[in-house]
Amino acid sequence: MIKKFLWLTLICIHTVTFVGAGERHSIGLASGMVYLSDDKKFDPGLQLEYSYSFMQGKSPFSVGSAVEVIFGEERHIGLGLQMGYSPIKGWDVGVGPGVMFEGDTHYFCI
Repeated sequence: MIKKFLWLTLICIHTVTFVGAGERHSIGLASGMVYLSDDKKFDPGLQLEYSYSFMQGKSPFSVGSAVEVIFGEERHIGLGLQMGYSPIKGWDVGVGPGVMFEGDTHYFCI
């Protein structure tokens, strides 16, 4: 069963990048509010992500992976892959498949 679970983090609220813009490899830590579409509410989340840029400093496209923890009534842990686009230096937009774990249950999500 695929549950419509919007795994959307408002990363633009706060992101700390350990290896930054202009580098092929990027590791970042982000915090923000995550919208849980089934519960129709926002909960705080924390995300650790790794991304790889195709061309060092010249391409706005990247691929990566992320681990996300959503804190709330029931804690969620998510793992995902992502494709990213950086329209402006320092701002990244990403989308990709993932799996969210909630207790003994898991959901596939985008």
